[in-house]
Amino acid sequence: MPLNEAAVDARSDIVRTLASWSGLVAEQHQIGTPPDRRADMLAEFLIRHIDWLSAHPAVAEFAEEISAVTQSAHQVAYPGTNPAVKIGPCPHDDCDSTVHAFLNHEDDLRPAHVACDAGHASPPHQWLKLRRRMAAFAKHES
Repeated sequence: MPLNEAAVDARSDIVRTLASWSGLVAEQHQIGTPPDRRADMLAEFLIRHIDWLSAHPAVAEFAEEISAVTQSAHQVAYPGTNPAVKIGPCPHDDCDSTVHAFLNHEDDLRPAHVACDAGHASPPHQWLKLRRRMAAFAKHES
């Protein structure tokens, strides 16, 4: 079976990003060394310390980097799927990202989703609420 170099690169980017943030948490939170460089263990470590990380000044950078590697991995795993349509600015407090709707193709059985570039996702049952929040946000910004 041929090696998918794009998948290997995406996995390396995920591990590198998770390891970097785990190192920051371990060092600044003074909890010893982070786990081995396995994506599942690093992700679990970050989840255990998410409250501390959420209060860190670099949390926006963390969210952007996690979103970027997630999107890259998705593009490698599902090439050519889910084209994005710009919806508008994210209505979440302190978020300057753009909300996109990721559309399905006719032969794609996975549900479409809506999320901003920073990772604020809205499942289908919240789309009407998101629409109202975005409309209120737009009025407030005008």
